[in-house]
Amino acid sequence: GGLLAGDMRIDVNGTMVLRAGMQGVQAVTVTMADDGALWDAAAGTQQHNLDSGISYSGVDTLAQDFVLHVVDSYLRLTLAFAPNTTSDIHRNSSACGTGNASCAPPPMQPRLNTTHLLALSRLAAHALSLTPSLVRPFVDSSGGVGLDVLGASFNETLSFQGRSMAVADSLQAWDTPWRVSLSGVEARVRGWDHEPAFNVTNRSVVITGRSDAPRHLYDGSYPPPLSVVNFLEGITSPEHSRLGADGNEEVLFSVTAVRHTTLRPPTFHGLDIALASLMFSGPNVTSTCRVDCVNASGTLRLQQNPRVYGVVEYAVQMLGSDLVHNITIESRMLLNLVAPIVLVVQEDQGAMVFPDAVFVEGVPGPVALQGCSFSLTTMLGSALFATPPHLTTRENGTAGKNAVEYTLAPNMFGNASILVSAECDDPDAHGWLRQVVNVTLVVLPVNDAPFFLYNCSAPYHIAPATVHTTCLPRCSATAPGSALACGILLPVEENCAGCALGPSPGPSPMEGCLFPLVVPGLVYATAPSDSDAVIPEAQTLTFHITPLSPSAASRLLDARFPTPTIDVASGTLSACLAPNQHGEALFNVTLSDSGGRARSGEDSSWELLTLRIIRINIRPSFSLMLPYTLSAFDEAAAPDFTYSCSGGYGCVGPPPLPEEDDAY
Repeated sequence: GGLLAGDMRIDVNGTMVLRAGMQGVQAVTVTMADDGALWDAAAGTQQHNLDSGISYSGVDTLAQDFVLHVVDSYLRLTLAFAPNTTSDIHRNSSACGTGNASCAPPPMQPRLNTTHLLALSRLAAHALSLTPSLVRPFVDSSGGVGLDVLGASFNETLSFQGRSMAVADSLQAWDTPWRVSLSGVEARVRGWDHEPAFNVTNRSVVITGRSDAPRHLYDGSYPPPLSVVNFLEGITSPEHSRLGADGNEEVLFSVTAVRHTTLRPPTFHGLDIALASLMFSGPNVTSTCRVDCVNASGTLRLQQNPRVYGVVEYAVQMLGSDLVHNITIESRMLLNLVAPIVLVVQEDQGAMVFPDAVFVEGVPGPVALQGCSFSLTTMLGSALFATPPHLTTRENGTAGKNAVEYTLAPNMFGNASILVSAECDDPDAHGWLRQVVNVTLVVLPVNDAPFFLYNCSAPYHIAPATVHTTCLPRCSATAPGSALACGILLPVEENCAGCALGPSPGPSPMEGCLFPLVVPGLVYATAPSDSDAVIPEAQTLTFHITPLSPSAASRLLDARFPTPTIDVASGTLSACLAPNQHGEALFNVTLSDSGGRARSGEDSSWELLTLRIIRINIRPSFSLMLPYTLSAFDEAAAPDFTYSCSGGYGCVGPPPLPEEDDAY
């Protein structure tokens, strides 16, 4: 189960050779065999058995069992010894009277042999409920004495640490002239199989951090802390590493600045300053270990000092070992390139100028810099511009600040991405003084007014040829209902005499109309925009016709169909004329779309329509009231036996209006 990292063997000299893997406990059986059976076979001294044939009656193997403990940590208990003043050995001194309890003990150390140490080990093992073999005494090079309590797991070792006072109480029972106490309790990782090691994944780190604060970095705003994960890899702890508070092995590193190639503050060119000033905090390295540190990783953490830039070399050392790797950290100059991150404009705004929009703050003075240059590059959305964005220095602008200018293409909207870059010449900075800002230009769509035209040659009348449409100037520049003659003049004869009988579009909108007027294609070029928009506006269009002379319109049109209509798809006008009426009515024709009026958009356009019904002379008619009998002897005047109708349709329908200048 991973307890051993390889096979276990015993050499001819009795040495057991193994490599531990995971911590744990395992029962092991060791078997030794000799070649006695082979010798007996060669000498012919085997015993014979009638049932099984040749058998061997000797013993050629020996097996013994033991328990293998693979430990990964231990608790080191450092012992302190003080003379026991209750012991006679310290009370019967020539310098003190017999029985004088206040007599100070002589300065002497206990003389402990192996038996004493094993006795202390057994007492500690009993207090911790452990096998005595898991508590081992030690004597260090300075003569200090202690016990190592071997743990099968990190958690167990930490639990031993919490029970150290119980061990101290148990050791007090040791009946000697010396009082035993614990002078140190420390949990350690057992690192006897560890070869310390670590690797650096990036020996040259470049940092150009920026702050999200709106003010300039050199005015007190610092870049956020930077963390480089997996900066160190292959971390293997040195021998006897500590256990951290979380129970995992802890490996410590030091990061020390050793030299610099370029290091100076930007506002004081050439001034040599301390190595540590390159960073506001750090750099430091922390390892991330799970249980033990074998092939673990480490994270580099630092926070840049924006007031200093240059290259500094650091030495990264694993504490407790001689392993050192050198790295360089290059802190590049942080230009505060000021540029609008997002520009929001509206469609069809034409030429735009943003004065003092792009500039650099806080760079070194003229001694350090030879000047700054700027450039703009349109990365996406170039079709939005008639003139691409560019930088200019305007006469009324601030010195050192640049204006952004461009001209929007008509009827275009969407997003554009513009890359603004600044480069300031500084030979000593090795080209570090560069900064790039990505600007997003948002062109918001504005609803264009819908568009339509009148067809001045729309066919609707057969004869006479003098009856036809007449196009007047467009009404776009006038207000609805103004006295200006504009739009279209649509003449038609009374009762639609001479009208072409064209079909109405779709289902008849005027069922039951006696005198329908249908003008196919009177309106054409209907569109949701009044311009050649590259991006079409997907909108719903609707025509509305409103009488501007209501009394005339109500007289000339059938009351069941009080206003004309126009079909958006075909542009066909339909109206129902009232019988035997003539005159002129003015209508406002409005085309509306569904785009709304956000951001001062337009959702309608209008034109005038003049409906002129031409009077035509209708022949008179009469009918005789027959039969009628006149007596020859009747001297009375003959009665009126005719009934005159001037409407041309006999006496059918409503009484017609009298025609002017007609005599009957």
